[in-house]
Amino acid sequence: AKLSLTKFMEEKDIPQHIRATSENVSDMQNYDGGIGTAPGNPSDPYVTALVLIVAKDKFNLESMASYVETTLANTRDPKTKASCYLGLAVIGKPVGDELRKLIEKEDTDEYLRAYCIAGLAYLEETEDALRYYETYITPNMVQNGDSCYYKGNDSTTGAVWVAASRLGLADADGISIHYASNRWRIGSLFECMVYITHYDKEVEQRGFTYN
Repeated sequence: AKLSLTKFMEEKDIPQHIRATSENVSDMQNYDGGIGTAPGNPSDPYVTALVLIVAKDKFNLESMASYVETTLANTRDPKTKASCYLGLAVIGKPVGDELRKLIEKEDTDEYLRAYCIAGLAYLEETEDALRYYETYITPNMVQNGDSCYYKGNDSTTGAVWVAASRLGLADADGISIHYASNRWRIGSLFECMVYITHYDKEVEQRGFTYN
């Protein structure tokens, strides 16, 4: 969060509880190469992939790739697979063909498909990523004024947010408004860091209010 916010805010304006944290995020990497939800916690492929997007240059990528590849080889859970494929793509592993096969497979989990599309975007295969987004994601997006979300699945909305943020699509802004309007929703904090990382618009600097 601190690395993301310093892109837009003076350090003195960042909330104290975030400002006081260490910037040495490399300390978060576990011995197995992954990252947990907090220092000392077991590695989590979801956290690993999204933190990797925000601070790729801060970690031992060889060790991280080994963790992600091992996790992928030993799971059948679609969400774990999604995080692993995204992580490998961000690292730069040549998984594009695998991602396309999963995207086009009829029974692929929606969350996994969204992360695979994001993976193609991080591999700089933007044309394919946009085409798949228009085919599989856009028809399922629900507009609600300025906000939008993925039909019927909040966790998939978070995965779509990552893809839209990397592709620079207006849906990314719409999803940010959707989550901001549902302040009870805290399960999208890592996706929010990804959104901020890719945000390229001028913003008016404002203070934080929180309790």
